[in-house]
Amino acid sequence: MEVRPLLQHTSLYYINLILYLVIGCLLVLYWRELGWAVHAFPGYITGNISTPVERRLYNRAKRIVEKKINSYEAKELLDESIAIDPNSDAVYWLAEYYFTAGQYDRAEQQYMRFIELDPTQVKAYLKISTIYAKKEQPKRARAVLQSGLNYFGANMSKYKPRPDDTVREKYNGKAGKIYDKYRSAVEMLTHEIRLYEE
Repeated sequence: MEVRPLLQHTSLYYINLILYLVIGCLLVLYWRELGWAVHAFPGYITGNISTPVERRLYNRAKRIVEKKINSYEAKELLDESIAIDPNSDAVYWLAEYYFTAGQYDRAEQQYMRFIELDPTQVKAYLKISTIYAKKEQPKRARAVLQSGLNYFGANMSKYKPRPDDTVREKYNGKAGKIYDKYRSAVEMLTHEIRLYEE
């Protein structure tokens, strides 16, 4: 008896069935992301791309938090946004929510997490130092400011403007803007550290 290859035994019907099941599972698992992509697709053609779901969620929450309203709705929106993208600015705004609510330990954890995600945001270092000051821990407040100062100081030299004629002007300008941002952060953190030395 002759042995026939496996594909000859497998019907095209079953292959299609498996393929459709896989596609169906992907649609169920990623319906939000795919929904946004389908909704945003016309924007790719016109150059008008809509904001992703997670950003819309944390922007709504951000408006609530900025009004200093201790609203549980803001926390729910931020939690939902972080569930979609755990590495977004929603982490910072969740820290702001906790800070506004007076939950300083939770705020500190979120600010620290945000610094791990984006160490270029001086505002997070300043908020953590404020929390330590409220807890009457000036050494810790100074230490977090110093860690920020070390980070920005070390990176300032990387972006120090060095005009190069072989590089397009917009890139030279971008390096200059980053350098100015880092220099401003160094000045701000140095000023705050001096307050703890007095």
